[in-house]
Amino acid sequence: MQQTIQGASTSFDGRDGELSLDGHVTTALVGADWSWGHSVMAEGEPSGSSVWRAGLLLAHSRGDGSYAEADSEEGKVKAPSSPGRAVP
Repeated sequence: MQQTIQGASTSFDGRDGELSLDGHVTTALVGADWSWGHSVMAEGEPSGSSVWRAGLLLAHSRGDGSYAEADSEEGKVKAPSSPGRAVP
C-alpha cells in the first residue's frame, strides 16, 4: 500500500473595476493506493495483466475572504467544503 499526504495554502487578492476581493484558502489531501495480483507475459505475445489497483482520496478545503466595492457594500465570506452547511 502506498500512502500520500499533501496540503496547500494560498492567498488571493484581486480587483475587477471597483470590486476588490482578497482571502485565503487551505486544502488538505490524504490518499492511499493498493495493488494486488501479478503481471503475466508470454513469449512473443503482448503482456497481459491480472493486477488490480484501487485508490482512495479524501480532501478538505476551507477558505475565508472579504470583498468591497468603492462607495458601497463590503463584507466577509467563509467557505467550508461541506455542501449544504450554513455559514454564519
